[in-house]
Amino acid sequence: MQYNNFEKLCNNSRSWLDGISSIDRRYFQVIQTLEEMLRLFDGVRNNGDVEAIHPLGIFAHMRQFHHLLSDPLTTYMAILMHDALEDKRKRGVNEDYLVRLIGGYATEKVILMTKEEGYVEEQYHHRIWTDEIASLGKAGDRVNNNSTAISVFKLPRLYRYRDENIKRFIPGFKTSRLKFPQHAPIFHNAKMIVYSQIQAMDRVLEGYQPEQVQVQA
Repeated sequence: MQYNNFEKLCNNSRSWLDGISSIDRRYFQVIQTLEEMLRLFDGVRNNGDVEAIHPLGIFAHMRQFHHLLSDPLTTYMAILMHDALEDKRKRGVNEDYLVRLIGGYATEKVILMTKEEGYVEEQYHHRIWTDEIASLGKAGDRVNNNSTAISVFKLPRLYRYRDENIKRFIPGFKTSRLKFPQHAPIFHNAKMIVYSQIQAMDRVLEGYQPEQVQVQA
């Protein structure tokens, strides 16, 4: 499925939520979260897309696995707001704001996915892949970011992204797949997509040599 048209994504997301909220009124909170996300993420990404297309794309991707999700409401709200705390000053968002919007439990998942100042990469990924909700959000986040990386990133950053895919994300998918068997098909799907994205990156990076840091004696 292709999710590269902002208006189509908005319309599809709203229509799907309208339908499911008519059966389960709890999804009105997800509707509120979606609309607030669209208000907050109104800037422009490096490739010219509206910022909101990123969380919308992850939301659309994860809805394919709705029947497998152990806690779909929390998963959807955390996905839609997963970047809200990364730049608090830009968005005017803090943890108290998120608690009022999506509740304390979903806010905890957003905090897990947020890279705080001075974060340690290994510790960050450990907490992500050992959490039932944050692992889903991060898997969808990487699949979506990889989909635009080749057209946007310069070669050094693309190389680092490829390296992260191999060293952090593929092993992370395995950790979560084994820890949360109900979500295993989701992580298997993410693994297969990311493998194909790595192959595309390899073709672009063919012949590229990262600069070596010179260490003086």
